[in-house]
Formats: sequence, C-alpha cells, structure tokens
Amino acid sequence: MKRLIPLLALLPLVVSIDQSRYFVYPCLLLLALLSLRLGLAMSSRREVMYVPMLLFLVSPAALMWALSERREGRDVWPPLVAIELGLSALGTLWLLNSGRISNRHVPFMLAAVLLWCLSFVSGSSGGADHMLPYYSVFGLSAEQTLTLILWSRKLVHVVFYSTMANLWYAYFIRTNYVDWTASDRHDQKDRDQQTLPQDERRPAVQVALELTAIVAICDEWRQNMMPNREGSYRDVLLDLGAATIWLWWRYLRTNSAKQEAPSSDSQT
Repeated sequence: MKRLIPLLALLPLVVSIDQSRYFVYPCLLLLALLSLRLGLAMSSRREVMYVPMLLFLVSPAALMWALSERREGRDVWPPLVAIELGLSALGTLWLLNSGRISNRHVPFMLAAVLLWCLSFVSGSSGGADHMLPYYSVFGLSAEQTLTLILWSRKLVHVVFYSTMANLWYAYFIRTNYVDWTASDRHDQKDRDQQTLPQDERRPAVQVALELTAIVAICDEWRQNMMPNREGSYRDVLLDLGAATIWLWWRYLRTNSAKQEAPSSDSQT
C-alpha cells in the first residue's frame, strides 16, 4: 500500500484537469509512469527510502509544471500550487529527518533537479522564438541565427538526456539488493561503496533507458500540445540515441575497470 503514497502528489493535477484542460495530461502521464517505474525498480532493490524519494521527485515536478502553466497565462486550479508546495516540503522534510540519505542518493537527487527544470521550461515559453534576442548579439543573418539556435537546441537535448540517463544509472548501480535491518546499519557506509555485479548492471542500464524514454516522450507530447511549439519523434530518437551511446560507453568502461588483475603466477 505504501508504494502508492507518492502518487498522492498527482491528485491535485487530476482535480485540475477541467481548469487546465489538455495541458495537464503530459505532466500527469510523465509523473505517473515515472512513479510506477521507479517505485518498482527501487523496491526490487530493497531501497527502503523509495517512498519519500519518489515524493521528493514527483511533487516539485508537478509544482514546476503548475508554475509554468500559470506563467504562460493558462488556467490552473488555484489551490494547486499551494498543495504541491506542501507535498514538496513533506517529501523533503521526510528525507532530511530519515537519517538514511547517503552519497549513493546524490545521483537520484540531481536527476530530480533536472526533471524539475524540464517541467518548467517544456512549455510554450521554452520555444526557439524566445531565444532570438540572446543570439542577436552575434550579428548573424536571420537564417544563420535560426540555424545556430537549431544546433544549439539539439546539443542541449544531447547533453540533458545523456546526463539524466547517467544519473539514473549511477544511482541504480549503487543500490544494493540487501535488507537494511537494524543489525547491519553500522555497515551502511561500506555498503554504499558497493556496486552491482557485472551481470546485474544490465538491468540498471535498462531502467535508466526506460526512465529516459518516458521523460523524452512525454516532453515532446507536451510540446506538441503547445500553441507555438511542435513535438517531434526525431527529438525522442535523438534523446534516446545520445543516452544509449553514453550509457554503453559508461557500461563498458565500468566493466573494464572491474576486471580482475592477472594472478601472480601468470605474470612473467
């Protein structure tokens, strides 16, 4: 039952559908899928902090979405911001008072920050038109400026989704399959330094790609519903391609670093 607690952060979004019309659906789908997929992956790895961590992830993302919708002049259920702010504070205080947050949780926290930023800038105000004044300082022609904006935006896609995928991967390879009971809490510092065996890093790569795909698809879906933006499956392919290449390199490098050194009797 406690696995469903983080989904409480979605209730204000559900209630606000009539006010914000169709713009709520991408964020609702994004947060619901992320909550369910992350909850399943984290609980299977015996992550005892997954409930407050998911609440910490979901609520601020919904809050950033609501602020973005309000900034762009669309109707948002008035109590939505206050409720989501309260849920965000609840998740944060829960984590701070748990006493179980360690270095292995840092990648998760950074991925959460990236998701919050995406929830805010993925609206209509994040389109290319708003970037024109910043590129005018280069003194380029209108065509050259649009080309530069296009390539810079694609570069942002590559960097953003590669970083997010690697943060998910970095978190899950540090997540242990052991029970955190009272008898072994004194070993927590040592356990935090452990990583999954080689044959169990593949599921970490898979989960990281799945989470990245959820974010990329829902981001483009939301953009496609904006009046002055257009979602593109090409951007989804670009995001997943960049994340896959980077994770593949990270996986190979980790495996290479973990290979056993030759035994002394085999050395010359």
